[in-house]
Order: sequence, then structure tokens, then C-alpha cells
Amino acid sequence: MNKLIILITLFCSVTLVAQNRINYSQYMHNQGVFNPAYFEINNQLVATTYLRKQWVGIQGAPSTKSLVAGFTVKDKHNINLNIYQDDITIYSDLSLGLGYNYRILINKNSLLSLGLKGDFGFFNSDYSSLEAQDLDDNILIKNTSSQKYINFGAGLFYQSTIFFTGISAPYLVNNSLIQSKNGLVDKNFEFNHIYFTMGGKFDLNNLSFTPTTLVKMVSGSPLQVEVNANFLIKEKVWLSGGYRSNNAIILSVGYVILENIKLVYSYDFVNFTSANYSSGSHEISIGYGLSFYKNKSFNKRRYFNKSGNYKKHKSF
Repeated sequence: MNKLIILITLFCSVTLVAQNRINYSQYMHNQGVFNPAYFEINNQLVATTYLRKQWVGIQGAPSTKSLVAGFTVKDKHNINLNIYQDDITIYSDLSLGLGYNYRILINKNSLLSLGLKGDFGFFNSDYSSLEAQDLDDNILIKNTSSQKYINFGAGLFYQSTIFFTGISAPYLVNNSLIQSKNGLVDKNFEFNHIYFTMGGKFDLNNLSFTPTTLVKMVSGSPLQVEVNANFLIKEKVWLSGGYRSNNAIILSVGYVILENIKLVYSYDFVNFTSANYSSGSHEISIGYGLSFYKNKSFNKRRYFNKSGNYKKHKSF
């Protein structure tokens, strides 16, 4: 009976009008995971892979794997790739996204980027993975369904030497996935989410302090706000603490292994009754080429020259 209650609860979290997109505790390390306009100034190639295990200890809880990468072409253009897989109970959602963004010089200290992307996805349900009480129930034992879908997204991202902000709608189409097989019907509605991010950077000798915030909005669900205080010590050790408005406390620790490789682990503790059945949520990421939070991240920044291309400046 407990398994049935958990299944119904998780199923409702997918099918109802709710925030059915994954929460990334480490969004500040590569916002390309939900904003196709995100860019990294100092590196031609950036990539981050995420693994998130949510509500550990609860059977059928969400598990997410994703890869987001960007490659700069002729300094002003960026091609980005997003691969995403999310599993929850009997459901699996796999999407492949390809995006493009273009950077516009605002002044010598800041840039604005406009981004678009398209996604091609596969949604599957596998009822045969359930522990059926009636072994002769062919509907539950043999029933599976799958469906392909497409979606589109757009975003804006602004960055200066000490400040960034972005807004995006990574899924502009409200996908309605409906399959019927052997008398069983799946319904999964992917509602459009709006993401707004903002943050700053303050350097104090060997310490870099970066406060950030993420606001997520979706029709029919309460506004979700997350605030974080992030510290980079001697450009090597990353420490972060935050709070999400669903009563989640988020703690992160990371280490810059090499100059351009960063390993970060996060733990989410949700302060509600169901937390008694879960040991929390775990998230780990490996990022390459991400330097925004380094003290010297803008020292080699490039700007447009009169011909419209970038030129390097030592510092400003």
C-alpha cells in the first residue's frame, strides 16, 4: 500500500499543472541547462554534465542526467548542445536539444546574448516494471507506450564584469503526450516554465563572493525562488549555501581540479514531513571551461573592434 501511495503521488507530480521540470541546485555553474542564451566569455568550449538523485530512499524518485555544452564560433556566435534524461517511477523522458546564440556589445564592459533552441524528445512509460498484484493482468504486465515530441526555447542573457542576469523560456510549447494501449492511457503535460536569474561578483583578495538567485514561474503553481551565497577561495575551493522556497536547504562544496575543470557536489535537505522517508537529494557535476567565478575571469576578456570582431584586452 505504501508503494501504491508513493506511485500515485509521484505520478500526480508529473501529470498535474505543476513545476514538472527538474530543479538544478548548481544552476549557477552553467545556466545553459535552461537558458539557450547563456555564454562563457573566456573559453571557446564549455561543457557541464550533471547527475541528480532526488529524494533518495523513496522508491521511484526522480533521477536526472544531463549534459550541456557550448562552442563559440568567430567570437560572436555560439552553438550549444543539451542532452537530458529524466526518470521517475515508470516514466522516462529523453530529449536532445540544439541551440544558437548571438552576442551584442553593449559597451566595453558588457555583452548581451540572444538565444534560440529546438528539442527533439522521447517519452516512455513501462508498466511492466511495476510489481503487479494480479500476475494475469496483461494490461499492467505487458503495457508500454512511447511518443516523440518537439519543443522550442528562447532566452536573453546579459553579463558585465560584476553582474549577470538572464531570462528564458526553454519550453515554449505545452506538450501534451497521450498514448493509449491495451485500454491504458498515459497523460503527461509539459507546461512552459519561465526562468529568471541574477547575480553579482565581488573580489576580496583570495576570496570571491557571488550571490545568485533563481526564480522559476509556471502557470498554476506557486512562484519558486532560490537564493544562494557562493564563495570561491583562492580560485580552488568552492563553498555554497542556499535556500529554496519549497523549504529546501542547499549546501555545495567543490574543487577546481585543473585550471578549467571543476567538480561540485550538492546536498538538498527538504524540511517537510516526507523528509522522514528520504535522505535528501544529491547532485554532482563536472564542468569544463567555466571561469566566471574566478577572480581573474575578466582579465583576458575580449571586445569588439571596428571591424565587428573581438580583440583582447589585458584588463580593465
